[in-house]
Parts: sequence; C-alpha cells; structure tokens
Amino acid sequence: MYESKVLEVLINMSSTLRWIESNQPVERLGMPVEHGEAIKRLEDMGIVTRRCHRQLSLQKQRLHQLIRRELVRCPRLKERCISEFSALFEPTTL
Repeated sequence: MYESKVLEVLINMSSTLRWIESNQPVERLGMPVEHGEAIKRLEDMGIVTRRCHRQLSLQKQRLHQLIRRELVRCPRLKERCISEFSALFEPTTL
C-alpha cells in the first residue's frame, strides 16, 4: 500500500496551518518560535508564501490540491485529514 509522506508532513504541521489561517496576514517577525521550522518547510512546499518579505500568506488552493492528490493515492488517511483540516476546508471537499 502506498504511504504518503506529504500527507504525514501536512498532518504533523496542521497546528501551524491552523495558526496561520487564524492570524492572516502573518507578520514574519511576530511569528511564534515553535512554528518557525514548520513554516520554512511549508514555504518549500509552496503552501506558504512571502508577501513584501515580511508577511506570510497561506495558499489554501495549493494545500487543497496537494491533499486531494495524495488522498487518491493513500485513501486510508482520509478520516485523519478530515479531522485535522476541517477548520481550513469543508470536510466534503476533501
């Protein structure tokens, strides 16, 4: 069975994703230290982008596309994704 490393990473970073969503726009200097590494990784994945070199923005469409693509490959994580990302998306869209 296919294991999705992308989904595992996203699930592990779901608290950071929820924090970004609830605090938009996020000032880079006002960001809590515990989210620093996760935000760097999310930037590498194209889910978080920088605006004006100081503000961070969540790219929900990119995140949604990644989750949906990986759930096709690894459907066993669907319930877990729904519980982790229900604050960001409607559960029926996953």
